Amino acid sequence: MSDTWKGQPLSDAQPVQGLADEIHYRIHAVDDGELLGFGTASGAALDGALRHYLSVQREHPGRRILIRQYDGSA
Repeated sequence: MSDTWKGQPLSDAQPVQGLADEIHYRIHAVDDGELLGFGTASGAALDGALRHYLSVQREHPGRRILIRQYDGSA
C-alpha cells in the first residue's frame, strides 16, 4: 500500500520490529486504507506505538486497523 502526504509519495512499509529504539509508523483502516494516525515512538518504541494504536482503535470502534513501520517520519 503506497501512501502520500501533501501530494508527495512516502516510503514503503516494513513489519514493525519490537527491538527498535525508534519506530516511525502509520495507522491505517484496513477496509479503505484511510490514514488514521502516524507518529514516531522512541525509548520503549514498541510500547509507545502500541499505545497510539490502541488509542486510534478506541476512536474508531468497529473498524479494523493496522500499523506499519517506515524508514522515516511522515
